[in-house]
Amino acid sequence: MRILHTSDFHLRTTNDEKWFALKEVLELGRREGIEVMVISGDFFDRKVDVEILRTPLRHLFEQYPFQILILPGNHDYQAFREGYVFGDNVKIFLHHFDPPWERENVAIWGYPYSLHSEEKILENLFKLKNLVQKEKINILLIHAELKEALFTEFDSGEEEERYMRVSLEYFRDLPFHYILAGHFHTRFNFWNIEEDKYFVYSGTPVSHTRRETGKRKVNLFEVGGKPSEVELNTFHYQVETLTFSPFEEKDPFEKIKETVEIFPPYAESILILEGFIDSVKTGWTEKKLKEAVENITAGKRITLIFNVQDISAILEHGIFKKFQEK
Repeated sequence: MRILHTSDFHLRTTNDEKWFALKEVLELGRREGIEVMVISGDFFDRKVDVEILRTPLRHLFEQYPFQILILPGNHDYQAFREGYVFGDNVKIFLHHFDPPWERENVAIWGYPYSLHSEEKILENLFKLKNLVQKEKINILLIHAELKEALFTEFDSGEEEERYMRVSLEYFRDLPFHYILAGHFHTRFNFWNIEEDKYFVYSGTPVSHTRRETGKRKVNLFEVGGKPSEVELNTFHYQVETLTFSPFEEKDPFEKIKETVEIFPPYAESILILEGFIDSVKTGWTEKKLKEAVENITAGKRITLIFNVQDISAILEHGIFKKFQEK
């Protein structure tokens, strides 16, 4: 069974990068022939968004042949209500002890976000243990902070509070082969709880803040195998730094131009130019180079940070030339 695991879309509308990212992930699932897609929390950004988006989501989800499982997170745990319909192929885990979604020898359980203490979370996880059929491959969806992750509060978007803190130790004696988590935004990462048991963060499928840099990813894996990251062609922030030396032969503007040409149109790029140039050698003064770069980046999603310094006056100084001759 092939499973696609993602989280933290923070949907608000049907005409922005987040909605495009959802469609991109669904299409990836179709191309890869998955049987189930899981969304481990914060599918919606706010409680009100579910009322705006439920009907368009129903029409969207029903176009796909696989099962979709959604877990409420700290942003949207009050958004879902009994009786809401998102499509015949969609299941929402509303409660901690909801029956699992099952197919063949796989059972997928959900532990939705709550305001429970760490002690209560651990107690509930061990209650789940008594409901699980140990002969199956059991998977748990959770929206929580893993203590061992060593992320900062900024890795979960712009939040500063702590939510649903758990430890790998909680899961060592539990019969779950995969813990598919949401809440941390910045990157894909996974930990071995023990051999053939994994705790996985997929990272966000679309950047929400400038701290979420680089191509976004999902976790796409075959049950029985290791978690596996797959890059997405979705909106993200990327940082590119070019450092110049007055002694390099390549024309500085050509170097910049080549870099700008490969920036993806769906990303917002931060281009940092630093180091030193020799205007006598290259013909590029600071002003001329900056204006040329601004010209080729105009109208594009590129933020320019220009820290280049022309040191031709130093290089032409007699003392420096004598030093070079030595």
